[in-house]
Amino acid sequence: MTLAADIAVVYTPAGGYGDEMPPPILAGCNEPLSDGAPDLRGLWQVVGPEIDGETVPNTGQVQRIEQAGNRIVITSGGVIHDMFGN
Repeated sequence: MTLAADIAVVYTPAGGYGDEMPPPILAGCNEPLSDGAPDLRGLWQVVGPEIDGETVPNTGQVQRIEQAGNRIVITSGGVIHDMFGN
């Protein structure tokens, strides 16, 4: 079994990763989520945003959320957030 901690932490490259997301960081990890952790995994895109019932401009931003064990990696907007929880 490959644990989340077995995969090196990834940092955002200088200047961001550009227009194309890097490959998934935890793709080879098969560690189940920690007990009680919400499952947020997936590819998410902003669609029809509203604030107080009023439509606001849609950036169309996409984020990829990966999780394994107590680790979460959020990749979006040129930035990689790679962290461990408690």
